[in-house]
Amino acid sequence: MPISNETWAIVAATGLGPVLAVTITLWREKTSAIFNRRLHVFRTLMATRRMPISNEYAGAINLIEVDYAGTG
Repeated sequence: MPISNETWAIVAATGLGPVLAVTITLWREKTSAIFNRRLHVFRTLMATRRMPISNEYAGAINLIEVDYAGTG
């Protein structure tokens, strides 16, 4: 008895669905982490822009090269 195309589609969806869901979730978490790191650097620089050189400012300046690598 041959297996119909509909059955193969169900088997493929059952196998690939969770894999695609996890892949998309990991991609979104990675993108969110990058955005949050960049936002932290920006906020730190803006919060300390009127102060003399502070530890937070120096740390944020050093993170620019790390967090924004490959974007320019």
